[in-house]
Amino acid sequence: MSAAATDLQEQATALLASKTIDDLLTGLEALLVRAKATPAVLYLIDGRARVLYPAAGFGCVANGPDQPLPDGELPAGHHLLRCGTLAIGVLQVA
Repeated sequence: MSAAATDLQEQATALLASKTIDDLLTGLEALLVRAKATPAVLYLIDGRARVLYPAAGFGCVANGPDQPLPDGELPAGHHLLRCGTLAIGVLQVA
């Protein structure tokens, strides 16, 4: 395994081990900054209302309106986040 892959695996493991939401968001922001992937917005999915609502901003403020959940493919720069087979959010990277 390459050093970059090992580093990414260690970072992912550390994020998953976060004890609080603040620790998770701080770790995710550090990872995004290192990857030069900011500004970025984390949206959570409300499946019943079929919307994405802004939950956190990284290098920006996440206070925009809810976005309709796309029926097909996500727009460029939007990355689906899953927990197992359940879609739970979208990370939008500018």
